[in-house]
Amino acid sequence: MVAVKIGDVKVAVELLTLFAKRASFQLPEYEQVGGLFGRLAKFLEGAESADAEVDASLTDLKYVVSVINVCSQRTPVEVQNFRLVADLVDKFTQLTQEDDGEQKTEL
Repeated sequence: MVAVKIGDVKVAVELLTLFAKRASFQLPEYEQVGGLFGRLAKFLEGAESADAEVDASLTDLKYVVSVINVCSQRTPVEVQNFRLVADLVDKFTQLTQEDDGEQKTEL
């Protein structure tokens, strides 16, 4: 488990929602992405502060990074969102590298 700020979880959930609305996922991927979305969305229930931390699984964080990398190639992301997306990828990649030294997980 890795400590992640609620604000970062919220950004991840919003990105998954955006990519789903734009049909960025292939049909077989929707079940896995839906499960990931559900696990992350549960953290937001009753969250009071964006700075509060929750324990997310290392696998889920790696999967978020993978989804962002794949979907941002399949579906354009608006310029104003580049920094937000890049910051989230950097944070989650750093957290996963600190925990086990691995970096890449395929979608």
